[in-house]
Amino acid sequence: MNRIILFFSIFITAQCYGQKVFINPGVDTTDPEIVKAIAIWTDYLNSKPTPENMQTSSLWDESEKKKYPVVDQLYNSLGDTPPYEIGRPTIIYVKPDSQFMHIKTLFSYNDSLENTIVWSITSIYVKKENGVYKLYNALSKNTNNWLIKKIESVTFHYPQTYRFNSVKATQLIQSINNLTREWRLKKIPINYYIGETYEQLQHVRGLDYAAGMGNQIKPSGISDQQNKLVFCGGLGENYFHEVVHLYLNPLYPNSPLKEGVAVFYGGSMGHTLKWHLKRLNNYLENHPEINLNKFEDFYFMDNFTNPNSTIKGLLCFLAYKKDGLQGLKKILSFQSLDSAIEREFGIKKDDFNSFLRQQINLNKD
Repeated sequence: MNRIILFFSIFITAQCYGQKVFINPGVDTTDPEIVKAIAIWTDYLNSKPTPENMQTSSLWDESEKKKYPVVDQLYNSLGDTPPYEIGRPTIIYVKPDSQFMHIKTLFSYNDSLENTIVWSITSIYVKKENGVYKLYNALSKNTNNWLIKKIESVTFHYPQTYRFNSVKATQLIQSINNLTREWRLKKIPINYYIGETYEQLQHVRGLDYAAGMGNQIKPSGISDQQNKLVFCGGLGENYFHEVVHLYLNPLYPNSPLKEGVAVFYGGSMGHTLKWHLKRLNNYLENHPEINLNKFEDFYFMDNFTNPNSTIKGLLCFLAYKKDGLQGLKKILSFQSLDSAIEREFGIKKDDFNSFLRQQINLNKD
């Protein structure tokens, strides 16, 4: 998803912040309560929210701010770029019920050929209490009746129709215990949300649509470092990959191998690093024209294996194989991938292609 964000960001012609919020025909602006609810959401968008200023904003209900250190659950739903930072906001839907106003907003822009590019559709809730409207996350409303099960440092949240798998949960706890023991880290209290699919969880969070949704269903997830949340769709109780991010990303915030170390420890999309290396090796054998001297540009081969994160996982594996945990810590401390490979493996950039192809082939089994 981050690659999609980067691609679209380069060609943005309009951004939300500082622009007028449009209201689509069909929204009942003759209803004064709807107008007030819209005003709250519009004021928030125009405030140019950041993790710092949203916590002091009077627009959010205090219960939400207590629940989430970074209160806006849409803010990190796509990783590094909030969905409403890209495109012109158009409010397309406002539906009152007995408690909340449900607001849907479309974010879009026109490209150079005047084609309309839809970036995202979001859901937010507004509730009136003591005569004042306040913002609420879709996550809070949509999971209000979910079941909760706490095992050691992890609190699992799942729908009432979901059958909880204690075996998988125990496996996740064991992986956490192994990681914290090896790295000598304190346990982190984690709230772990389970869905049948990743898109289902994004809808629960309030992201009804984002560029990149659709396509073939595959296991996936995302972690929210500030709020210590994990959202896992398709792998149930044992998506260790995202948990690794919560523990190790803060230790190496500038490392280009943060995704790699999560793949090294936790695999990707439900499969181990070895599984992805085997698929990547087969693909490279059929595509000799791919030049891994610039492997950062090689970020897509199909919908099931990300070649870039697989190669980064391989580099973490090689560092660990060479010098154990200290070797892994050392390679994670580099802020340049080129420097990491040159200094840790003695390989010049012009030889990355042959080195990486060889190592992918040697370590695929």
